Amino acid sequence: MVQIERLPHPDYLKYPTHRTLGFFTSQEQARNAAQAIVREGWLEGDLHVFEGPYGVDAVDADGSRHTLKEAWGRWVQKFLGTGEWDLVEEADQELRKGHLLLSVATKNEEEKYTVAELMVLNGGHGIRYVDPLYNEELTPPGHHPS
Repeated sequence: MVQIERLPHPDYLKYPTHRTLGFFTSQEQARNAAQAIVREGWLEGDLHVFEGPYGVDAVDADGSRHTLKEAWGRWVQKFLGTGEWDLVEEADQELRKGHLLLSVATKNEEEKYTVAELMVLNGGHGIRYVDPLYNEELTPPGHHPS
């Protein structure tokens, strides 16, 4: 059984290249999604969790909790108004509501759709795939968090 507490909790949300990300309103939903993803063949180390005050610090939307380079990176994201900034801003808001962000390494089209489907089936919302050149929304139209 996958335990959210034992999954990697990075201390900074870097640009999540080749990752599929989704938000969950409860730890139970995130755990169920993580278990389903691991059953499909991913390793627990392929999953990253951002939650609570530690997750808010890791997202660091205002760029004040990390190095000057990382603060500059957040400023550039915000200034350019990129999809990357949209993710940072949404992650900050979601985590402050007590929700969780689950990020999964996905290296191809099949994997990103598999992970997105498992996230949706387990209550995920705001699901997206992040590539070096773009962010792709994967949440089905009209899907609302449960």
